[in-house]
Amino acid sequence: MRVLVTGGPGYTGSAITEELVARGHDVADLAEILGSASSWGLARRREGGARPAA
Repeated sequence: MRVLVTGGPGYTGSAITEELVARGHDVADLAEILGSASSWGLARRREGGARPAA
């Protein structure tokens, strides 16, 4: 399932995102998409470190 998470860089958002990825979901972080995420952002939490295609 594709999931859009808001607040991914925060404590709760990052924990939820990591759990969703662990369960095999394709997760996008709105903060990362908008360019406001911290440097470890979405790539750290996606399996294999790959960023989604634009």
